[in-house]
Amino acid sequence: ILFLVDFDGTISNIVKNPQIARPVDSAVEVLAALNRKKFFSVAVVSGREISFLKKFFGNSVVLSGLHGAEILTGGKYRILRLGKKEKEIFGTIFDIAQKSAIKGLYLEKKKISLAIHYRNVRKKNVPQIMKLKEKIAFNLRGTKLEIKEGKKVFEILPKGTSKLKAVKLLVKMKKGFKAVFIGDDKTDEDVFAMKSVVGVRVGKENRNSLAGFFVSSPAKAVEFLREFL
Repeated sequence: ILFLVDFDGTISNIVKNPQIARPVDSAVEVLAALNRKKFFSVAVVSGREISFLKKFFGNSVVLSGLHGAEILTGGKYRILRLGKKEKEIFGTIFDIAQKSAIKGLYLEKKKISLAIHYRNVRKKNVPQIMKLKEKIAFNLRGTKLEIKEGKKVFEILPKGTSKLKAVKLLVKMKKGFKAVFIGDDKTDEDVFAMKSVVGVRVGKENRNSLAGFFVSSPAKAVEFLREFL
């Protein structure tokens, strides 16, 4: 079995500040132990940067970051490169978001993406977030960048990057393995839709998910994984 595991909301609880997120108890140990077993392989597939994930997992599992734009496997690191125009656009978008001065907005700059978190924005100010998103979308026209939606976050990324693409690559690398994908977000639904993948959705609000199986929390997801040891 090839276990493909998301990070935030899957093996880490959702927190107000993304930088203080940590794997839940024993998550790192369970994933590493599974990956050492003969008939299992494990990869963490996340929107996070690999530099963040590596603080917890080191080289104990395969790491895929930035929605598939970077990958670390077998000591080899690869990342998608941005063109000059896209780098300039990122700077413009960051300025636009910063100048919006929406209270509670959190900007997370990554190597080749920008995540705009609004989990801490008051409900009455959410219309301002929608206006900001529209303004950013206007600036992305004619570029190789796009907006991806998540839970109380939207992210500007190179077109074509997705967890789906990352999963397809990892599955191809592990021929003969049955893939089990564990995730919690809107960005995971494309993977749950794959007929060749067993989907496990984490969270209580799962009515509209394409996943075939469900667990209620990150702690329960780790409990599920522990059953294979």
